[in-house]
Amino acid sequence: MNEVDPDAPMMAADVGTHCLLGPDGILQVRLTQRLLPPPGPSPRQPAPLIQDREQHRVVLEPRPRAGTHVPASRAQEQRRTWRAAQLHYESLAATADILLARADDAPPLLVLDTLRRRHPALALGIIADEHTVVAWMHTHGQDRVSGYLVTITCSEPRAPVEMFPSALWAWSLWWWEQAQALIDDRRVSFRDLPPPPQHLDLATEGHTYRLELTGPERLSFPARHPQPARPFD
Repeated sequence: MNEVDPDAPMMAADVGTHCLLGPDGILQVRLTQRLLPPPGPSPRQPAPLIQDREQHRVVLEPRPRAGTHVPASRAQEQRRTWRAAQLHYESLAATADILLARADDAPPLLVLDTLRRRHPALALGIIADEHTVVAWMHTHGQDRVSGYLVTITCSEPRAPVEMFPSALWAWSLWWWEQAQALIDDRRVSFRDLPPPPQHLDLATEGHTYRLELTGPERLSFPARHPQPARPFD
């Protein structure tokens, strides 16, 4: 495993969602985020995977440490710093409902496969560039997990790409709630989730971004970790 760069920004936030169907039939997903504090001397309170349908945790994997030369006099101190950063990231990743990583120059699907082998998040997002995220969302399965793979894009500048998978996740919960309200005699399963819509509106403070979702396909693979269960499944 690559060592984490302690100076690289590591976004970790608890994200609240609220969905409303717009007049044009496009679902608007309004997101609010509360950034989690960086590592410090006080112990971080552990948090479980998703317990509330209207809130989830997003963690962005920091870039690995570059192979820079460290003077021998500072080598031990630097190793402690790198190790602390790695442990902090691993502790956050273990509580993430949505785990993100940057593709940089690697194929996004390869990065996604590497990420899902390390952590059993309910959704993964690989940031391909400043406009595009390749996302995978778990819908069902334990020994062999299945879900939707979809490419999410926005042509607008400075779009919050790290929030694209949250919009997809919020749509899935909105669909589940709508379907459950129509069916009284059985519990609706995420196994019944249809392909994602072609568009979603992602609303943040002061701006709304139109997202385009393309190429949805079912993707399944053997589970390497016990899969987190949704308490409302």
